[in-house]
Amino acid sequence: MEPTKETEFSWGSNQYTWSNNPYTWGDCQLIINIVKSGGGIVEEWKIKDEKKYKQVIKLWCKVKGYDETYYQKEKKNIKLSTHDINFMVAEVSKYLVSIFNVK
Repeated sequence: MEPTKETEFSWGSNQYTWSNNPYTWGDCQLIINIVKSGGGIVEEWKIKDEKKYKQVIKLWCKVKGYDETYYQKEKKNIKLSTHDINFMVAEVSKYLVSIFNVK
């Protein structure tokens, strides 16, 4: 979905994509929050914020190339390791670099 003149844009509330980036603004904001926390926030979300933790699992599935069916079927069985989180951050960050280096 591309923003239009009628759409109010804000960093965290919309799910826009840009250019050839497969990730949404919301996905990138999630990654930024994980990086800012040093990664530890994922375990906190697992306990205190089920909605955020589900977003992390869904993003991990997207990064790994799994479809929505896989996510719906396996989301309760997926256990993320530090390696999984680091991989996800690295993959999404490739696209973040392109936006923050815009001149």
